[in-house]
Amino acid sequence: MTLGSFRRGLLMLSVAFGLTRGDLAK
Repeated sequence: MTLGSFRRGLLMLSVAFGLTRGDLAK
């Protein structure tokens, strides 16, 4: 697993978490 893919994975997780958190805040 390269550092690039790891960082991209974290970015995807943070984005998904932000979306779910936004939905819960409604």
